[in-house]
Amino acid sequence: MCLLADSWDTVYTSGSLATLIRVRNCTFRGRVHLGTNAFMIKMTSYVLFSYRIVTGSFTKDVMVDNVPFPSGCYNTTIVDSFVLDDALVQDTFLLHRTYVSHGAVVVGCGTITCSGTDVTNGNGTALKVGVEIGGREIAMFADMPFHLAAVVGETRGNVSELKAYEDLVRTYTKKVQCDGFNVIAHQAKVSSGMT
Repeated sequence: MCLLADSWDTVYTSGSLATLIRVRNCTFRGRVHLGTNAFMIKMTSYVLFSYRIVTGSFTKDVMVDNVPFPSGCYNTTIVDSFVLDDALVQDTFLLHRTYVSHGAVVVGCGTITCSGTDVTNGNGTALKVGVEIGGREIAMFADMPFHLAAVVGETRGNVSELKAYEDLVRTYTKKVQCDGFNVIAHQAKVSSGMT
């Protein structure tokens, strides 16, 4: 049985009622979207995403430590979040302002929440390399190849190259920045004890 704080009017699903059997012992608050929705969803001042219905919500299994588990939502409080098709959210005390992509797994995580604005998910963070001598901080971004980090770390004296690199990181960070949402990507696995 699932519990609801306000009304079922704020819970959206693209799956048939038959697939919703994989939603058990959950509490929903705020706007919750289960599965891929066929309309645009506005969060704050921008459109987060737009999808068309492709499949039912929770019909496939996902692998957790090489063991198949049925996708769906189990024993979790879900607030203002998106859980897309064939994802698994299980035994998590609170999932708040989080986008769980197709096939992603969130198991036994306690609390996953996002309350800030202009979230960059670590992009643009300076990593101190060779801290014993100082002055070799390298701003990181998600798709950064290792060889680029090596070049940036070795060419600290070339001001024009460092400026170009800083501009690249700043531009990338602005493009991936979102307004206060966690993103658990396609097929990612997040757990307090999963290997």
